[in-house]
Amino acid sequence: MASSLQTKIRAAGDGTETVTVQADGSLRVTAGATAISGLTMSITGKATFNTAFTFPTPIAIAGTGDSDTLTAGASSHAASLISLDSAVDGTPDSIAASDSSADLPGGNAIAISLAGLQSDLLSFSSGTTTFAGFYGDLLANIGSDSRSAQNKSEFAQSVFQQAELQRERISGVSLEEEQLNLIKYQTAFQAASRLVSVAADILKTLVELGA
Repeated sequence: MASSLQTKIRAAGDGTETVTVQADGSLRVTAGATAISGLTMSITGKATFNTAFTFPTPIAIAGTGDSDTLTAGASSHAASLISLDSAVDGTPDSIAASDSSADLPGGNAIAISLAGLQSDLLSFSSGTTTFAGFYGDLLANIGSDSRSAQNKSEFAQSVFQQAELQRERISGVSLEEEQLNLIKYQTAFQAASRLVSVAADILKTLVELGA
């Protein structure tokens, strides 16, 4: 079965793709210079298989049963693949900007329909809401995440300051305090030296008077 599928897949491509059988019996298709435009597989009998596509990152699709229909869509990085249709690229007159076929002003039905999209209910990954509601939720989430990040930063700064204070308490060393002690000890030493010098002078005078 795998060999037959390999042959059909290669026939659907341009010859630059590779089709390899994995250790688990599944097939991996890697496109070459150009992407494979279409791929149809038919399996007779019950089978469980995984088909891997690179679009642009691998998308794994699993199917089980007798007659499963699988569709591989660009569900990963799909926004990066959006482009303007060639039918309207460079020819803005091809866009229906008015609901009137005649070149008359005042045909604003399309503009009103576009404006009404903001209140239409749409399905998103987070649930069903409108464009306006989704945008509001997005702003709220950004504000909440920003405040949460700020709180975490302030908490980390507080923990750091407490750790610094604790380190100073344990080490018992303060540069300012040690500097003051050095000045105090130096002043006391100078005073003691002066006292010894005065005592020596007095003793010398007494010795001279006794002589």
